[in-house]
Amino acid sequence: QSRAKIGDWVAISGAGGGLGHLAVQYAVAMGLRVLAIDTGAAKKELCAKLGAEKWVDFKESTDLAADVRAATDGLGPHVALIAVGDVRPFNQALLYLRAAGTLVAIGMPGGNGLLNVPVTLLIGKSLTVLGSAVGNRQDAVEALQIAAQGKVKCQYQVRELKELNEIFDEMDTGRIAGRMLFKF
Repeated sequence: QSRAKIGDWVAISGAGGGLGHLAVQYAVAMGLRVLAIDTGAAKKELCAKLGAEKWVDFKESTDLAADVRAATDGLGPHVALIAVGDVRPFNQALLYLRAAGTLVAIGMPGGNGLLNVPVTLLIGKSLTVLGSAVGNRQDAVEALQIAAQGKVKCQYQVRELKELNEIFDEMDTGRIAGRMLFKF
């Protein structure tokens, strides 16, 4: 759906999280160049291990759009894949995408998250905005083929349910890399 081609840059917001770390692996397997956007040392290490070429820590950045453009040949990524539950990265992506870039929304912000984009920016940069909850049958076949080749592996931790409050604290502070599973 993003029209990305081998060698194109894709910025993945939430790259070190449960959905994002899988997106990093699929993008790498498809020959895309990955800029991971997230926060925390554990997530940075995970993204690098999974093949992300560049990293921007959104909490350390003072100008996220400029940092993303600088990390992607100065032009910005061809695609921004947003895999988070916060509306801010969706709006930020519109500022750092290159001309004719595509925003793909796969994360689901809570509440009434709104995309707030000046129409002149949308038209002037010829941006495309897509929402994608699921793919089609061919997408599923290709995703399973990539996984069957061992190119995508879910990174997870198994924790006790009694640690739920601690886990929520770790989530709030960006300290969980990959997925979290509960042992009952």
